[in-house]
Amino acid sequence: MRIVQPNETVESVAARSIETDSAALRELVRRYHRSLLRRAVHLMRSRDSAEDLVQETWAAVVEGLANFDGRSTVKTWIFQILLNNARNLRRARRRTFVSLVSELVTGEKPLVDLPQNAPSPERLLILKETMGCLQRELQLLPPKQRVVLNLRVIEGLEHQEVSRRLRMTWANQRLLLHRARSRLRRAL
Repeated sequence: MRIVQPNETVESVAARSIETDSAALRELVRRYHRSLLRRAVHLMRSRDSAEDLVQETWAAVVEGLANFDGRSTVKTWIFQILLNNARNLRRARRRTFVSLVSELVTGEKPLVDLPQNAPSPERLLILKETMGCLQRELQLLPPKQRVVLNLRVIEGLEHQEVSRRLRMTWANQRLLLHRARSRLRRAL
C-alpha cells in the first residue's frame, strides 16, 4: 500500500499509481474517453479525425505519466494534451495551405512529394481529401479571384505587377486575393 504525503493530491497519487497499475489506466479511459471524444469531434469537425486525435492523446498520456507533477487535476492535464494535439494539427494544416494551393493551381509540381520519413496512411488520406476539396473550390472561384490568386501566390508577382497586368487598383486586387483565400480556408 502506498502512503499519501500530507500535501499530495488525490490526482497525483492516482497518476503515480497508473504508471504501474493498468486497472487505474483503464479507469481513466472509462471515465474520460467519451468526454475527450466529444470535445475532439467539436474541435476537428470530423468523427474519424477526432478518434485519431483521442488515440494520440491517450498515447501521450501514457507516455507522459512519469512527468505529471500534480499541479492540475488529471482530467485537466488530459484535456490540455488533447487541446495541444489539436492545435498542433491545425498549425500543420495551415502551413501546408499555400503550398497545396500552389500545387493545385499550377499542376507543375507533383501533388504528393513524400520525404524519406513518409507520413502515415491516415495523413496521406487527409492530404488527398484536402486537395480534392481545394480543387473543387478553386474551380468554383470567380475568374478574377482565381487569376489574382494565381498571379500573387503561385507566380509570386508583386501587387504592382498584378495591378498593371490586370488593369485594376491595388486595393481591388488585394480584396480579390483576400476573398479567394478566405473562401479556400472556409472550404478546408
